[in-house]
Amino acid sequence: MFKTITWEIYTITALTIGLVYYVISALLLYRSELIRWLKSQPSSSQPPSRETESIATHDNVMGGINPSEAAQRTSSADPETIAVSTHDEIPEDIVLSSSNSSLSRNDHLLVGSVADLLEEIKTLIQVIAEYKSSKPESRAFFHALFIRYPQLAGTSYQEAISLYICDAARNQFSFELSFPEVTSWWK
Repeated sequence: MFKTITWEIYTITALTIGLVYYVISALLLYRSELIRWLKSQPSSSQPPSRETESIATHDNVMGGINPSEAAQRTSSADPETIAVSTHDEIPEDIVLSSSNSSLSRNDHLLVGSVADLLEEIKTLIQVIAEYKSSKPESRAFFHALFIRYPQLAGTSYQEAISLYICDAARNQFSFELSFPEVTSWWK
């Protein structure tokens, strides 16, 4: 088979297929632009019609640039009219707020972690309730989850999350959980 096809036939065939592909693609994708372009080409025997004039005016939606208007709108200010104030001292309230902002950034990171953890806990509670998992299995699931959030251990969020789990266990689990038991899972 390779001996019957010459490079010349192969090249001509590949170029023809490529050319046909691009011509068909251009006609399908750019049909309206091609029609507009062909209509905008003035023929020597006919003057431009109103339709082609309206198409030409719609292409420039915002209008042209008027150099005289652009020159009129520029302004300059004298150096005497610009007043710049410099202070070397930083007010104390700004210093205090900047130290508080670093604490609030930490809190924002913890709050984001708490939100993520609560979403995962909700999903885990649904899975445990649906499959009626045992208490040791549930302990392992929650312990594996708490390992991923070590930054929350020992914070006030840990206590609130543990209370949330105890409340959910009372409502949905087939077994009882105590607050100290859930707190021990964090370690």
